[in-house]
Parts: sequence; structure tokens; C-alpha cells
Amino acid sequence: MCLLKKIFKKQSVRFICTGDECKIFGYPELEGRSGLMIGDGMAFFRPRHLELYIANTKTGKIRKISKGYEKRTISKCDGEIEKISLIEIFERANNLLLVNDTEIDYKAINEEFARDKNALSNAKDKAIRYKEIGTCYGFNKGYCAIYWELQPCSAYYGNMYGGSCSTRDAKEVYAIMNTDLEIVEPFRPVKDLNKYLEEIEKKWNSR
Repeated sequence: MCLLKKIFKKQSVRFICTGDECKIFGYPELEGRSGLMIGDGMAFFRPRHLELYIANTKTGKIRKISKGYEKRTISKCDGEIEKISLIEIFERANNLLLVNDTEIDYKAINEEFARDKNALSNAKDKAIRYKEIGTCYGFNKGYCAIYWELQPCSAYYGNMYGGSCSTRDAKEVYAIMNTDLEIVEPFRPVKDLNKYLEEIEKKWNSR
């Protein structure tokens, strides 16, 4: 059991963690939900489609990173298909990312994706259209790289009804979060994530 008495007694929040799984109690939005441990005592919780909460099970801090919604589906013999109009899909994707403007490096995004109007528009709208907010490596040494896809790879549109992207030209941006749930480096384009993480570690350790 992950337990920090002072914080849990005050907030009435507790975590029960076993291996990679973590359950949370005493937090209404996530009551009884199971989350995924991602290193350094941190956990991801995804109660609804595209929705993400990140929790520090050692301190009890919780931050909601993105809003989500319940998917409405109809059953068919070959699986479930979402019953929703394309217009609604487009509109409800806006403003799902719950970060401040200072936590997005619009200048770097505009420079890197100048010719990609779709990516620029999604960044401006804080839209989550193609896949959920996530992380490649989880938390390590107190930091985590969180990705946000602004535009899918070119194969996406040809594979909407099956298959997967075969190219690596998706327009993604990354933010760096610490275990206090602060975004210490804003969402920006990153060409070499491993090198970027090494630079961030050196930068913050020297402070």
C-alpha cells in the first residue's frame, strides 16, 4: 500500500498498488479506478476516452491533464462502431488538453510545423483528435516526457478502418513533467527524445 499519512488523512485519498496496477480511493472522480504505475511512484488514470489524470502516490498530488468523454457505440457483429457525426467528433476534440498557454511553446511549434496547418490549428485549439496523451518511457529520475499528437502520420487517413501507420512522420510535441506534477518544459517539437531527456536532466540537476 502506498501511504503517506499526513496527506492522506487530510485529503482522505489512498492508493493500493500491486505491481504495475494501482487503485485509488477517496477521490470522487476516480473512486475505485485502476491506474497504471509508470515509475517514481507515479500513476496514470484514464477513467474515460482521452481523459488523463496523473497522480503521485507518495505525496497524494493529482493533476488532470486532459478531459474526455464517454464513447457512444452501437454493437455490430464485427465489433463496436462509434455512433457519432464527423462534425461532433471534430468539435468535441477542442479544449481537451488542460494546460496553460505558458505550457505550450507556440513559437517552436509554429516554426517547426509552419506548413502543417492542421497541426497548428490543433495546437491552438488544445485539441486531442487522434490518440490519447501518453508517455514513451514513464517517469525516471523525477521527470517524464509526455507526448501530444497534433497530426497523425500520412498513412493514418488510409488506415482509418484498419491497419496501422507505416510511416514515422506524425507531428508530435513533448512536454517534461516532474513528480510535483509541474510542466517544467512546455510542449514543443523534439527530434531526438533520448538526447532531449539527457539535456533536461543535466539542466535541472545543475540548478
